[in-house]
Amino acid sequence: MKMDKLNVIIPLLKGGSKLNDLELKYALRSIEKHLKDYNEIYILSNYLPNWIQNVSLIMCPQNSNKTRNIKTCINNYFEFTQDENVFFTNDDIFLLKDVSCINYPYYYSDKAEQEIADRNNNDIYKRLVIETNKVLNEKGIEEFNYFDIHCPIRYNRLAFNEYVNKSDWSFKYGLIIKSLYANQLRIKPIEIEDVYIKELKRFEEIVSYLLDKSHFTIHDRAINPSLIGFLNTIYPNKSKYEK
Repeated sequence: MKMDKLNVIIPLLKGGSKLNDLELKYALRSIEKHLKDYNEIYILSNYLPNWIQNVSLIMCPQNSNKTRNIKTCINNYFEFTQDENVFFTNDDIFLLKDVSCINYPYYYSDKAEQEIADRNNNDIYKRLVIETNKVLNEKGIEEFNYFDIHCPIRYNRLAFNEYVNKSDWSFKYGLIIKSLYANQLRIKPIEIEDVYIKELKRFEEIVSYLLDKSHFTIHDRAINPSLIGFLNTIYPNKSKYEK
């Protein structure tokens, strides 16, 4: 059976942007330009930027535990809509090539062991990966792929409930949701680079780095006139989501 068009959900943290949610504005432009087979867009938050329109708001908590927030937001969406499937992305993920949300691949960057090894022992996120590893080990998954990279993912309501909600969330810092979910799907994922602009770059460097990439994300410290100019160059037209 052919899957119908999917809705898009985007969590939005109040105060998470220093530029009046400029990242979200360009992320929506990239969706309108490149994403196929989608229907409506839902923002998972407790507020909407003053420039936005033609989206729906699903009220969600805003507290210090990011992974638990996101889990609650996704559950709130499924409870409100009763949709079977949804396309999840973030406010700072920008699409560069045409893709369908219906058959969007499951991407990972490396094995969890490498992600753990690459992080400092004082890194809280390292604890999240270790705790997720423990949960998956208890479920019989001895080696898991790291899916929590900066790209969209598809979620199924029943699978999310079974693989995420029913997992052990008693750990202090919670769990990493994409890896917890996708490793239990037993699908054949695709390994890719996590395309992440973390530092300041000149316009030409951005163009070179993103050559042949399908999407990318940015860190706050990478935002400068060159990056904003690049975003405005590839997404020059206002989307229907802007007033």
